[in-house]
Amino acid sequence: MMKGGITMFCPKCGASLPDGTAFCTSCGQSLGQQAAPQQPQQAYQQPQQGYQQPQQGYQQPQQGYQQPYQQQYQQQYQAPVPELPTQPFTTKGIIDTFIYNVTKPKLWGIPQFIVLGGLFFYFLGMFLPYVSYGIASANYYSVGGASHIIPSYLMICMVACFAFIKNSFLMITAGAVIFFNTLFTAVGGSNLSVGFVFMLLGSIAALAGGIYQLVLEMKK
Repeated sequence: MMKGGITMFCPKCGASLPDGTAFCTSCGQSLGQQAAPQQPQQAYQQPQQGYQQPQQGYQQPQQGYQQPYQQQYQQQYQAPVPELPTQPFTTKGIIDTFIYNVTKPKLWGIPQFIVLGGLFFYFLGMFLPYVSYGIASANYYSVGGASHIIPSYLMICMVACFAFIKNSFLMITAGAVIFFNTLFTAVGGSNLSVGFVFMLLGSIAALAGGIYQLVLEMKK
């Protein structure tokens, strides 16, 4: 639509009209101007503002994720078993220390496991061939008889008990006794077989466990 001076022309029929006329008096064509719609621009920004809502709610599972983990960790954690204070070197003190330590495996240390492993080898060696007579062989039971078997069982019990008392003096004494007893009861000289080797290694382990306990006591 063209405007000039005080005259304007209808874009449809070309009629000359006064300036500011809203409708053509000849054909009825509307001569008014329409404003550009603004609603699409406003509506376009709405999804941008609402897009951040899921980001705000995304942190909720992260905050709640640590709660079951912390609860599970606290349930699994257990306070360490306290060491029994040193008891007087009396019969009652020794018995109380033995009962306390033997009923709490978490308090067993390396010396105790060394002694127990050695006693297992010693006990196993009593059933293996102890001496050999040419093709034939005999175990510790048939060679030593009751005079050797009963003291051996008593020494096994003594060494095990002293190991759980955790007294290096008693452990070394018991280990030395079972070690020398194994040497003194050897029968057959060069004919000694695998059973004697197992018993000898077991008695050495019992003695080594007492020495290791002494080293731990000296470090305290």
